[in-house]
Amino acid sequence: MTDPIEFIGAIHQKGVRYLLIGRQAMITYGIPVATMDYDLYIDGERENTERLLEVAREFGLYPSIEPEKIKEHFMFTLENDITIDVFRPKQIVNIEGEILRFEDCFKRKRLLKEEGFAVYVPDLVDLVKLKKTGKDKDKIDLKYLKKLMEIEQ
Repeated sequence: MTDPIEFIGAIHQKGVRYLLIGRQAMITYGIPVATMDYDLYIDGERENTERLLEVAREFGLYPSIEPEKIKEHFMFTLENDITIDVFRPKQIVNIEGEILRFEDCFKRKRLLKEEGFAVYVPDLVDLVKLKKTGKDKDKIDLKYLKKLMEIEQ
């Protein structure tokens, strides 16, 4: 069985340029939400994507798209007994038209550490922007994130 914490630790150790996004990122901030999948926003350049896929193979995770065709897609999924959605565009535009470039988000990232584990997550402002999708679940998540931002001020 694949341990997602070990997988994220391994991509972190191998220098993959990534951000844990979605509800798992919210959980790392201490927000009480539930989810079973993982979402990563990665630097979609060939070398970085290959580094991620190399670690994925070590964990028995396989891409939903043939590796040579990944560059043609906005996202793909790594899967076996867990699911990890991997987003790889240079930029994402949310429903409000806000542009989030991976490079900019990565520069503003937060490194969250606990007991020998480290993970990169977007800062709260970027996480809020990434959650502006219009989905009902994300509307609920936005309320939690905005409350956390109020607390942190």
